[in-house]
Amino acid sequence: MKIEMTGFREFLQGELVEIMEKRKDQIQPVEDVHQEELAYLVGMLTRFIDTSHFLQHYTNSPLYDLTLRQNSGAPKTALTGLGDFCLFRTGFFPLGFKTKRTAPRKNFILAGQKAYWLVSESQNQTLEMFRSLAFNFLIFSNLISEIRLRYMSDQELMDLYDFWLETDSEFAEEALRKKGVVPQRFSHSI
Repeated sequence: MKIEMTGFREFLQGELVEIMEKRKDQIQPVEDVHQEELAYLVGMLTRFIDTSHFLQHYTNSPLYDLTLRQNSGAPKTALTGLGDFCLFRTGFFPLGFKTKRTAPRKNFILAGQKAYWLVSESQNQTLEMFRSLAFNFLIFSNLISEIRLRYMSDQELMDLYDFWLETDSEFAEEALRKKGVVPQRFSHSI
């Protein structure tokens, strides 16, 4: 499945910049975020969204995939691909970690962070962008999630509530309030 990409890169770039500006008081990156990282995110998102075969090289266990690539001495491009897949998976499908057949979101986050970190430690050169991607993985994942959740359907409302419970995302809370839901945490004391 191919989708029309004309203007799509500009749209994603604009959304990322807008969200980072809007959430600058909440987002506290470990490493400075540069234009290079944002351009990389836009390219990665465009590549994954524009293909229907992005799952073919990975299992449902990202930590297994990481160990396999690490132990086999796979080239850095294989680790980069795994990091990209994990970032796309956690960001673009923030609500899709409910089934027992899919690894929990934290496993994708850990595998993606580690994959990017291993790339950044390349013996040939230090790749600062991948170091930033590793350290700021969760921030980038949440930025992508916010773009995705901005365009969610009403049917995904309960999933959005679950996402808010898991992440305390202020965007998710705002989106719920706009839909007439006041998010609350309930304590279970007996």
